[in-house]
Amino acid sequence: MPVFTSRPDFPEGVPENVISLVPSMTESLIDIQLTAGIVGISDFCPWEGFAPAPCRVGGSRQPDLDRILALKPDLILADREETGEDIIRELAGRGVCVVHLLKDGSGCSGIAR
Repeated sequence: MPVFTSRPDFPEGVPENVISLVPSMTESLIDIQLTAGIVGISDFCPWEGFAPAPCRVGGSRQPDLDRILALKPDLILADREETGEDIIRELAGRGVCVVHLLKDGSGCSGIAR
């Protein structure tokens, strides 16, 4: 699954404030115990039994941009097909690094930074 970022200057180090708009990515972060920096998740992302609970920021297709920006994310995980180019561009235009996944079957050959 190719990964693209909205900015060529991908932030260095470990992001401190992460928002996931992709339920499967949230599940993966939970599975590998990387939940400490997650400050926001979509309404459809799993989050049972973990504390503190991150802020719900709306659905993948229509996230609440004001709520997202109020959380001051270092990184947002999105799915281009679900979230849409217009929302990704809006967030990127406000200086947020958005990593968006593209499920086009091209494997790892399209990974860009």
